[in-house]
Amino acid sequence: MLSSTIKRLVFGSENFHHQCTLGLPDPQPEVAVWLNWITGTRDVTFDHAIACPHPLRIGIGFKRNAAVFSSSAKPILRFVERAGEQLLGEVSLDLKESIPLGSDQVVLFGVRNCWNYCVPQHQLWSNYIRSACKHWRRENSADRLTSLERRSLFVAYICPRPVVLVSVVDGNDNNIVPMDLIGPMGEQHFSLALHNTSSALPLIDRARRVVLSSVPIAETKIAYELGKNHHQPGIQWAQLPFPTTYSATLHLPVPKFALRVRELEVDFVRNLGSHTLLLARVLCDRKWSEGAQLHFIHGFYGIRRGDLNHRV
Repeated sequence: MLSSTIKRLVFGSENFHHQCTLGLPDPQPEVAVWLNWITGTRDVTFDHAIACPHPLRIGIGFKRNAAVFSSSAKPILRFVERAGEQLLGEVSLDLKESIPLGSDQVVLFGVRNCWNYCVPQHQLWSNYIRSACKHWRRENSADRLTSLERRSLFVAYICPRPVVLVSVVDGNDNNIVPMDLIGPMGEQHFSLALHNTSSALPLIDRARRVVLSSVPIAETKIAYELGKNHHQPGIQWAQLPFPTTYSATLHLPVPKFALRVRELEVDFVRNLGSHTLLLARVLCDRKWSEGAQLHFIHGFYGIRRGDLNHRV
């Protein structure tokens, strides 16, 4: 009994999960993300997204005519708890490229280093070792994240990431899949990143139009169940376990339970590695109802919040 208690204090709970669910308003009010460099700072909480996990790329939206600083400016993302302004994590960035997109541009960064302050360092590193061993056995070598990429993603998910269901139709081909590698980019665009093995990817590439439906926390189970659609050729709308309606502009099927509906037209598609980045123009963005939206956070931030770590 004593030995198990000591082990739990030193290494953390055996029931620890890296991916945890959390219900929050939209937009999430808990964590701010600041881009800092030698001569300035900017709030990018709602202007950044994970563009590809391997190689890890983080996209940040800028105005088209904005001067984009080089890596010599030492850019760094800082994740700050709004209540008390406590620094929770940092990721130092390495400039890779800029993608022009209408009046905006999306700048892609790699990572140089990262720091996580959510839990004591001994728990942090013992989990790093355990996680590295676990994923080394499971992952395909082509998609295997480096230690730095994995640790940087743990920091990135200190910021709660909203989960949406993406509806796509191309002729008789249909699908609806959950996604969380998403985020606004500049004033008019939105970023989505899909694993290259997802069956929805070629469908989206052909259709070039998608609708994003925000998921209420009460529908978490459905979001997980629809994950299987990433590996199926398509779906029949009438066979879904929930009622649907149609979006206002593109008239694509969406869940009636959606809290917010964004209709997008895809302008840019590029394979970055393990994932393909899609950059889309926002055609219509409407809030349908109030309520707590499903978000994913990393377990380290869950411990910081005092939550029980869980996933459905």
